[in-house]
Amino acid sequence: MRLFLFFAAMLSVMTVSADVRMPGIFTDHAVLQRNAPIKIWGWADRGERVTVYLNNVKRSVIADQTGRWLIVMEEIAAGGPHELVVKGKNTIRFTDILIGEVWLCAGQSNMQFVVKNTASVSEATPKANFPAIRHFKVKEKIAAAPSDDIAGGAWTVCSPETVQSFTAVGYFFAKQLNQDLNVPVGIINASWGGTYIEAWISHAALTRNRDYRDVPVITEHQLSSWYTNVERLYAAYGKKLGIQSFSNYKTNDSLWHRSDYADGKWIPIPFPGDFDKTALPRFDGTVWFRSKFKLDDYASRKEWRLCLGKVEDYSDIFINGKKIGNASNNTNTSAYVIDPSVLTAGENTIAIRVSDYWETGGFASTPQTYYFEGNQHASSRISLADLQWKMNFASAKVWIRTPNVQPNVLFNGMINPVISYSVKGVLWYQGENNAEFAFQYRDLLPTLIADWRARFGQPAMPFYFVQLPNYQKYQQNSRNGGAQWAEIRESMQKTLAVPHTGMAVTIDLGDSTDVHPRNKEDVGKRLSLIALYNLYGKQYACTGPEVQRIVFEKGKTLITFQKGSRLIARDRYGYLRGFEVAGKDKNFFNATAFIKDSVVVVESSAVVSPEAVRYSWSNNPDGNLYNEAGLPASPFRSDDWTLTTQERKFDRWINKMYPLEYKIPEE
Repeated sequence: MRLFLFFAAMLSVMTVSADVRMPGIFTDHAVLQRNAPIKIWGWADRGERVTVYLNNVKRSVIADQTGRWLIVMEEIAAGGPHELVVKGKNTIRFTDILIGEVWLCAGQSNMQFVVKNTASVSEATPKANFPAIRHFKVKEKIAAAPSDDIAGGAWTVCSPETVQSFTAVGYFFAKQLNQDLNVPVGIINASWGGTYIEAWISHAALTRNRDYRDVPVITEHQLSSWYTNVERLYAAYGKKLGIQSFSNYKTNDSLWHRSDYADGKWIPIPFPGDFDKTALPRFDGTVWFRSKFKLDDYASRKEWRLCLGKVEDYSDIFINGKKIGNASNNTNTSAYVIDPSVLTAGENTIAIRVSDYWETGGFASTPQTYYFEGNQHASSRISLADLQWKMNFASAKVWIRTPNVQPNVLFNGMINPVISYSVKGVLWYQGENNAEFAFQYRDLLPTLIADWRARFGQPAMPFYFVQLPNYQKYQQNSRNGGAQWAEIRESMQKTLAVPHTGMAVTIDLGDSTDVHPRNKEDVGKRLSLIALYNLYGKQYACTGPEVQRIVFEKGKTLITFQKGSRLIARDRYGYLRGFEVAGKDKNFFNATAFIKDSVVVVESSAVVSPEAVRYSWSNNPDGNLYNEAGLPASPFRSDDWTLTTQERKFDRWINKMYPLEYKIPEE
């Protein structure tokens, strides 16, 4: 019996004993930060001795009461390859370890955007033979509480065969550093598309912000309930539409635009409106809308117009089977000229094919903006909102937002696990999702920077970010109302007041029709110029013209810029564009401007006594002020007048738009 108990006890000890384990950020081919203390950590049995060998140096430590251990190795100069060996009850070996510069690249989809999708891919790929550049993609992970480890990933050596999966901004940044410094460069890519900055900040830091004091801690139960609800929603929507598989559903809609198509079984739908809120919440796919209207005397009008407000996301419009145009979500209103030959006396059919790829889908403007009229004559106007509309689905997938939009969850799952890893600095490309709450961003970005610096234990950690580029329909100035992207650009610019930060201006690198511009090479290069100048002693021009002083004098506005590269107007005729001025009535008018040494002189005959000046203040402006180094001036304004996003609060909106619990549709 005693012998049995002895073996049972031994078996128990063997069962609870655990091998030394390392966090997922350590793999073969890793890059460790040069000229800085290198932290090596992991888990073992409580009280177990763990020994680390690196660069002919040996260090040992005893695992604490929780089994965690940490060893700080001395600084090592750039070079390698080295072997990293960790010994306890077992031995772990990591090979081909380099010592160099390590940068954390974080943000949403434009940081996640890979080399494969860039405009430079065909030229960059065959030349990407840079074995000293390494890339680590942190696997996407949502967590209710700060995680000890990431969900997965591996260090990948840069080559023509691997580079296309690298973060494009990070790769072009790393390439420039590698070539200029001749040292290895490691990129830790912790990015996730469609995310808000709130998700990347710890709960403790976020709730110190006055607008977020009451943000609750998300629970594991809420996350598990969300996944359960998603499964139920898919089943319920499938039953409602008679669809077995959302990912593959597609039907033949080639006849749906015709006036003689039988749509008797289609679903009645209110118009206008967001169909993925009213008819089928969180639906993405292709939807057709059809209606009929009567014309008694159509021939007396030489020209008819169909006016549509904003359509989300893309649309093709047909009348009596003939396509008359299309529109995208970047078009706030669209007017289509219709020849009378397309129309017929009596009943006419209008069909609109809407492709919804992302979030909101449908008709997003007020009812007054959707109408049909002859010769722009109000007496002939037919309101589309007064018609009876039907809808049907040509392709479908239920798009249910993951909880990655919830506060803190990405800090918990993707940043906290790597904060012990020594890095040189951070590259940040995010803000598209927060544009609707642009004013809050001026507090949130500094909050994130302070939070991460404290967590990494580096109070002066360099933090360089990308100011959002031009996007959406061209808008010359402020007269047509607010511009959310202009407002978030200003919030980013104000963050430069935080020490050891830098901003890459990309106002000339965007795409009016795509939130994901394909020119990521220049974005990465502009970030690298900031790092090379500030950290590595390279005498490169790294910023565009920066405002020093603005004076209103005798009907003119004098804008003095800081000394540096000579100011230029990037225009074949040498004209400056993008400036506007306003008087005390706050009405802005386009202004003429010219360069005189380091001063830009702005004036407008429409504003006798200017009190405010703005430059490139719209979502997609046409400003062309650069310096001789080819870097653009950031958009700016002199006034402090109320912004359109000033009262918009993320915390009041997030749980309404993206609740953790979804209502299951009734049968």
